This record gives sequence, C-alpha cells and structure tokens, in this order.
Amino acid sequence: MVERLVIRAVGYLLCCVAVAMVGAGVSVLVLTHRDSGDPAWMEWAAALVGLCSLWVFARAPFVGLVVYPNLVVHRTWSVSRAYARDNIVKASPAPYEGVLAGRSARLPLLSMAELQLQDGRRIQVPEVSGSRRAVVRRLEALGSVSVA
Repeated sequence: MVERLVIRAVGYLLCCVAVAMVGAGVSVLVLTHRDSGDPAWMEWAAALVGLCSLWVFARAPFVGLVVYPNLVVHRTWSVSRAYARDNIVKASPAPYEGVLAGRSARLPLLSMAELQLQDGRRIQVPEVSGSRRAVVRRLEALGSVSVA
C-alpha cells in the first residue's frame, strides 16, 4: 500500500465551496422564479452557473498537494500535475496571488505555498494557503525538501 499525505487549506476550500453554494442558490432561484417576460438566455446562464457550482462541489475534495514517497501531485481546480520529489529543491511561503485576491494583486495577510524546481521554475500553490506560519507548518510535511 502506497502511503500518501494530503496537504490543503481547509479554510480556502470552505471559502470556495461557500461561493459555489451561493452560485447554486442563485441558479435555483433564477430557474424556479422565472417570469414569462424574462429573456431565454437567462435560463441558460443560470443553468451554467449551477453546473459550475456542482463542478466546484465535486472537485473540492481533490485539490491541494498529494505527497507520495517519491512524487508530489499538485491538484488544481482543473488539472493535476505530478513532480518527482527529488526535483523539488525548496518549498516556501509566498504572498497570496490567487483568485481570492480579486483585482488586487496580493492579499497582504495571506500566504500560499510555492515550490521551486531544480530547473528554476516556481510553482504557486494557492490551494495550500493561510497565515505564513500555517503554510510553513503544512510544508514541513514534505520532509526532505528544505522549507524556507
């Protein structure tokens, strides 16, 4: 049996699921309280918002970092990417620049994980976010990777 460790920010997931719940609620309200004078595109837009909300509900348990003995899998809301654990040089907290920041470039009190690979690439992981101390604590689970 392959032992694995899942690293994610529960607060981040709860925030995303809360936004999805609001979207699903609005979708249901629009679809059930439609007047005969409303344009037809409104149904399609409400149905699309509802489907996107269901997708977030279905994907939420799977986002974050999954650490295996020799592999680290970064699962985002749309794709999953795998990196050899030996290829990760450093894991460190970085200022949050994810979707929750909105139009502002950064949220000053929120940090997210950043993985640096041997080839110099930096992989930002907003699914592992929180205070700087919480991000460092989560990243220490990577063990052999230096945490700065």
